Amino acid sequence: MMYNHQQFYYEGFLSVYMYGLEEALMNHIEEIETISFHSDEANTDKQLKEFLKGFIEMKFNHLPSQILQKTLILKHDELSLEKSCKAFENIYIKHVYLQNEITEELKQRIKNSKKSVYTNPDLLVECTDGNSSAYFSIEVKSTKKDSIPGSSIQQINENEWVIFVKHTKHKIEITTGRYINSINNILRFPDRSPRPEVSFNEMKRWNENYRKGNSDIICYTVNSDTIKEKQLLLEDWQNFLADKWIQILFQEDLKKNEPWFNVTLRKCAEKLIDKYDHFSLSEKESFKKRLRNSIKKKSKKN
Repeated sequence: MMYNHQQFYYEGFLSVYMYGLEEALMNHIEEIETISFHSDEANTDKQLKEFLKGFIEMKFNHLPSQILQKTLILKHDELSLEKSCKAFENIYIKHVYLQNEITEELKQRIKNSKKSVYTNPDLLVECTDGNSSAYFSIEVKSTKKDSIPGSSIQQINENEWVIFVKHTKHKIEITTGRYINSINNILRFPDRSPRPEVSFNEMKRWNENYRKGNSDIICYTVNSDTIKEKQLLLEDWQNFLADKWIQILFQEDLKKNEPWFNVTLRKCAEKLIDKYDHFSLSEKESFKKRLRNSIKKKSKKN
């Protein structure tokens, strides 16, 4: 991930800020315990988002003194950047917008800044140092267990920040990080657009392995090899699903409660093989050619 000076300025701030926000939220667990989490299919987490907006604006809108004493280290493959956190001491969060507060002007700004399909962010954060400003979106995820369906694949920004809350009757845990580091490489058969699963534990494990913090430093280490498979899932999800379906067809040990699609997929494969077996050699070649051509045409449109 390469940044110009202005981008590093604010992205560096967010790398430090989200680390500090996680700690600050964990110190206010008793307040989060009063929140009513989603209990229906809407899955909006309205109260959680409203709480986070208020908490960020009123209680954690700048970096506290203990964090300003640290050094931020960003490692990406062979590249390493170091910056004193004091470089970000003038940056503060001016406003946090909920989905219904995002104006058309702000929507256009978001559209211009991302390659993925536009969707309203859960939280839109306005950062400023008094001279310049920047806007960043934050996804808010919550779960009772671990994994949940994530955003539609066309809407995902892999570098977007996520606040992930895991809540049970007895415990609440919080972790923060980049969206890409919450994806657990599971892509379920979709009812509409594919939605790669996101996992609280996946993000937590990534933080344990690649995000280090102590009294002196906050260090993020990004190794391209660790996210390559996830990036392939996002960039070529159709091929990812096709490979998964092939594995299902050749799987010998069946589960007791097979998903309906696995059974349907096997029936489709059986019918295809029966039909294909009755083709002449020229018909087989013609059929394969038509398939390849239709894939190429569809890929160009997408």
